[in-house]
Amino acid sequence: MVLDLIHTNREEPDEIKMSAVVRKATDRLRDFLFERVYIGSEAKKEEAKARHLVQRLFSYFINNPENLPGEYSQRAKAGDVERAACDYIAGMTDRFAIRVYQKLFLPLPWVE
Repeated sequence: MVLDLIHTNREEPDEIKMSAVVRKATDRLRDFLFERVYIGSEAKKEEAKARHLVQRLFSYFINNPENLPGEYSQRAKAGDVERAACDYIAGMTDRFAIRVYQKLFLPLPWVE
């Protein structure tokens, strides 16, 4: 897609666009993703749970910025606590976020 944009826009630099072939493929991919991933998937049914997990982590870290690791802790100390917490959480994988949530909010015997 990126190479197509570069190539297509060399020929017509006044307008940024994809070639017709790549645009058609992109539209098909987008339709597929909306149908199977974003709207009709099993993951979509779990969205409220995931949102809750992320909200709890965010709330925890803005109220306990000293528990942010490394550079995020430094950024929080400099006064941008919300951005530091947001960036830390945004960089988490799903599994890591779940582990951090378990560690912070679930009794240890429930996790083991």
